[in-house]
Amino acid sequence: MYREGLTVVVDIERMQPGVQVRFPDRTEAVTLIAVRPGPFWEFYFDGPSGPGKRVLAESELAGVEVIETMGELRFDGNPVPFRLGVEARRIDIAFVYEMAAVAVSNIQPLPHQLEAVYECFLREPRLRFLLADDPGAGKTIMAGLYMKELILRRAGDRILVVAPASLRPQWVRELAERFQLNFVQLDASHFDASLAENPWDQFDKIVVSRDFLRTDRALQAFDAADKEWDLAVVDEAHGFTISVDGKGYISKKSERYKAAEAVARRSHRLVLMTATPHSGRDYSLWALLRLLDLDAWGDRCPPRIEVPAQQFRKVSKEIMRDMAGDKLFKDRHPQRVEYEITGREWDLYSQVTEFVSGKLREIRGEQSKTTAGFALTTMQRRVASSTRAIRRTLQRRLERIEKALEDPATYLRARRAFQDTLFADVEDLEDLDEKSRWEVEEAALEAWLPSTVGELDAELGAVRPLLALAQEVEDSRSERKLTELLEVVASLGLREDRRRQLLIFTEHKDTLDYLVENLSKDFEVAQIHGQMKLPDRIAQERYFRETAQIMVATEAAGEGINLQFCHLMVNYDIPWNPNRLEQRMGRIHRIGQTEDVYIFNLVASNTREGYVLTRFRD
Repeated sequence: MYREGLTVVVDIERMQPGVQVRFPDRTEAVTLIAVRPGPFWEFYFDGPSGPGKRVLAESELAGVEVIETMGELRFDGNPVPFRLGVEARRIDIAFVYEMAAVAVSNIQPLPHQLEAVYECFLREPRLRFLLADDPGAGKTIMAGLYMKELILRRAGDRILVVAPASLRPQWVRELAERFQLNFVQLDASHFDASLAENPWDQFDKIVVSRDFLRTDRALQAFDAADKEWDLAVVDEAHGFTISVDGKGYISKKSERYKAAEAVARRSHRLVLMTATPHSGRDYSLWALLRLLDLDAWGDRCPPRIEVPAQQFRKVSKEIMRDMAGDKLFKDRHPQRVEYEITGREWDLYSQVTEFVSGKLREIRGEQSKTTAGFALTTMQRRVASSTRAIRRTLQRRLERIEKALEDPATYLRARRAFQDTLFADVEDLEDLDEKSRWEVEEAALEAWLPSTVGELDAELGAVRPLLALAQEVEDSRSERKLTELLEVVASLGLREDRRRQLLIFTEHKDTLDYLVENLSKDFEVAQIHGQMKLPDRIAQERYFRETAQIMVATEAAGEGINLQFCHLMVNYDIPWNPNRLEQRMGRIHRIGQTEDVYIFNLVASNTREGYVLTRFRD
């Protein structure tokens, strides 16, 4: 049943079939069945007097009245679905437009951060997401903003953050200062102090080290906990790795990855954060996607990976903008500094390469292919890093051989036991932190020596002249690579302008010592390396920020450290993993950088490393 409503001024676009109108000089309302526009409009209609047709000139259309109608108001419908519909609409609008967390947090959010939280995260009722925006984009801010929104919506009572040990204090500090969220840094002391209650159930907001989480003690308690997590955030997720066989099946999971699986199973929402989700191997990306949905992705890496849009996001620095629409990141200018090594330095490089790839095989035979291959990788990287690094490596090796020859029987028994355990660790080198990786490399180079006294004597005779040559080259104080670095430092004007600061990355602690010794003659030099304890690293970062002009760092400073007050960087060694190179640059090329970033990559073009990098560039 319908009742007439108000009439309105004619709107030609509204003269469509089904609309009620009143023609000029008529009192009854009719319903249009068809309308044919033209110089003379034809209207076919049906009304109280039956169907009919009316033809009007365009000048007469102004006399047509369109009648607004509406159904009879009734109040006897089912209130339950109506209430659910209204609530669904309210939630949909709230998740898109309400930004309560922004209003109550101490942040100045950027467009890409708001898009991630309000366009991606909050639209998913059960979020399982891989956030892979470029380094320095403020992923911590995005995670904190999402946490705050969940808490305000009463959906985030229990939150877990898994991060590298060095980043735990930074997470706790930023979440407290920016979002007023108080997190506990869970460690072994909580397990020692809590004998009756599971620490995982004792606290609702926890930041835990990924390497503590993977320990048997922590992981068993995690699995046995009564409570699950509303949200888990896994930082630097590229550190959770697996190995696959030739058919794509998982052949081995790192201990970290097993811990990440436990977190994935016991978390309602899961956010994995890394700027480098793909390490050059498809299964590294698949391993992370698998954590988002263990059942859907299975245990075999597919030949082609199609990442669901609702589970993945990667925004590059080049397209990020601030609130005014201006570029957010300054330009980045990488430069290759190419040179060639010659003379005695080239002799040392060539002889070390020949020793590892040829002499070791000659001494030990074909049964030691794995040994020679691993030794080649490690020693080749060190001889390319610096004369100091290879000289110390050879010196430690010589001392170990001499000690083995003092008591061959004891050495041979220890060698057999060591051989059984070494390569279970070597496969996980990319998964290890710098300190652990150094220990495995040193163990392989210094403890896994020949299997007979004759081979020990033969290797002793081969190592001694190499060590003498390395010492000679180092004593000459004319290493070409160091000379190139000093020329870069001079060209940047660090001596003339003491306000300029420079970050130098190397892969090896021995090389770091060498650079600090040479640079400290003219500059205040800070340093960070994997053998430092966390408080010492924090102190050195502050020293660089406030006083020092140069910082020399190993990979220990490659993640999580914010050095955007510096805009100059030198890669003294080029890492073989491109992800590490990107992480390094992210230390200075990040939000808050006010200068264009200049990066200098030192490359010896006539070495194996230089050849690989040249091919990669071409």
